[in-house]
Amino acid sequence: MLVGRLPCLTDGWFEANLDFLKSDGYRNKSKVKEISQQALIIWGREDKILPVESVEKFKEDLGERLESCHILEECGHMPHLEKPDETAELIRRFVQTMEGKKQPSSVVDEHLSSQIEA
Repeated sequence: MLVGRLPCLTDGWFEANLDFLKSDGYRNKSKVKEISQQALIIWGREDKILPVESVEKFKEDLGERLESCHILEECGHMPHLEKPDETAELIRRFVQTMEGKKQPSSVVDEHLSSQIEA
């Protein structure tokens, strides 16, 4: 059994979360379009909270800011707990890729750091 799925086994959990989601109680979906940096999506194919089909909307909303997207097999809503080694490797590769591409904010951060040190 995967630790990330343990809360899903609690009596009434699924129904309670479905009711919450249907009430539009979690409103971060609209914030995805506001992300200004390159992004990495890591999604569990067996995610019962946000089904894998939802990834298409995130990809659409991110557009050119999406650097890469990975769907992990035999994984639910918590890839960092269910597939920690695979998730860490994907994040490592993403960071390494981003280090090779200077992001505008990175340049600003470096400039501000040099101004503070001066």
